[in-house]
Amino acid sequence: AQAANKLFVEVANKYSSFEAGKVAKYFAGLTDVDLGKTADAEASLKSVSSSYNKDLSALAKVALANLYVQTGKTQQAIDLYKELIAKPTDTVPAPAAQLQLAAIYEKTDPMQAKQIYAVLKDKDKATAAGQIAAQKLNPGAAAAQGPQPQ
Repeated sequence: AQAANKLFVEVANKYSSFEAGKVAKYFAGLTDVDLGKTADAEASLKSVSSSYNKDLSALAKVALANLYVQTGKTQQAIDLYKELIAKPTDTVPAPAAQLQLAAIYEKTDPMQAKQIYAVLKDKDKATAAGQIAAQKLNPGAAAAQGPQPQ
């Protein structure tokens, strides 16, 4: 991660006004997280999250929200997930953000988590998000059914 981070930072600085530079900055932020450099990670990911490229911006917001959860800034993570739910993208569809938000609420507000899972289960029955939500609502049912064919 350290060697990659150095290269990502170099590309991000050298090509900051190009798409490749913004992508490199995103990956620099991810590797900063791996290296425990939370302040650097937050700065990089915040910068990318305000990018005009909505798909890259959404990925940066997810990474930033995960960083916030790790560092105890739960409300900031919740706010980012709500923003992603309100404005979904190809890289972060609303159900994916809803699952992440519900995972936070499992620890802080279990009833809110159950409400999110119930909506996903009913609205997105045929999708992976709906199936995950159904399992979260009824964890014993998946185990009782045994392994599913692939």
